[in-house]
Amino acid sequence: MKKFNQILLAVSVLTLSSVASATQIAGDITFGGQVNFVSDTFDTNYVDISFDQALVTGAPTGVFADPIYGIGFGSVAVYNDFTYDPFSVVSPLWSVGGFEFTLNQITYIDETVDAQGHMFLNLAGNGVFTGNGFEATEGAWTFSADGVPGVDGSGVFAFSSVNVPEPGVALLLGAGLVGFGVSRKLRKSA
Repeated sequence: MKKFNQILLAVSVLTLSSVASATQIAGDITFGGQVNFVSDTFDTNYVDISFDQALVTGAPTGVFADPIYGIGFGSVAVYNDFTYDPFSVVSPLWSVGGFEFTLNQITYIDETVDAQGHMFLNLAGNGVFTGNGFEATEGAWTFSADGVPGVDGSGVFAFSSVNVPEPGVALLLGAGLVGFGVSRKLRKSA
């Protein structure tokens, strides 16, 4: 029984150490910038970010807020232009403070032109955050812009990452804890 407890303890320690070494990126970051609408319809399905940059417009949260990375309100991010229909992966879509976001998929497209010719574009998708020694982390992305063709429009870009534990790690940890509990129960009854 003592050998069994030692094995369980070893498995639990290994599981916990693997969780600690696999830190995912968790937090939110929001950007704003200028968008050029290149036509008065959405026939090009192309987003032209003025000067290929955007500014951090809110207070970043999570790891993005860590002062070590120097990201704060007004920080300048490199932001790449992209085509959304047909879509192709954009790597990276943006980068700032040693972090990058690769846009892997567009899941929502809403294009509207009102009677005065004012254009509204809303997109959503997902991709992967990387950088600064963190584990690559799945994240969500939204984009909205409005403007008039031929005149710089304004855009708001929102990004968020959700820290979801890997299923394998959670299963190992759960099995280790159940086994530890069973061994304690057996030990008490003996």
